Amino acid sequence: MKFIRIYAIVSLIMLILLVGCSVNSSTKDYSDETIREAQANVTSYIENNYANIETLTVTDPYEAEMGIMTVDGKVNGEAFSVSLDTDLMVAGIAIQSEQFPEKKEECLERICDD
Repeated sequence: MKFIRIYAIVSLIMLILLVGCSVNSSTKDYSDETIREAQANVTSYIENNYANIETLTVTDPYEAEMGIMTVDGKVNGEAFSVSLDTDLMVAGIAIQSEQFPEKKEECLERICDD
């Protein structure tokens, strides 16, 4: 009888933990228009601010752990991750490779928009 109670309590605790983890890891669904605009803004930012871009791919946006919209991608096979603000403009970029293309000379001290 004592074994059954312990088993039931442990099972209940595990169930609560699993449900809690799945709630926290849910992703926010974005509209098709929001996805297109986010991807277009990231693509434009990369193309306007970095030199020697041969290939550029971006993923669908997702909500990062801190709740900010994020878009991952690759330039010439080198990975990056972009955080977007509430206006879907680039708030920050994390470059994950030393072989990532260099910033354009005219864009070193300012963000180039076009």
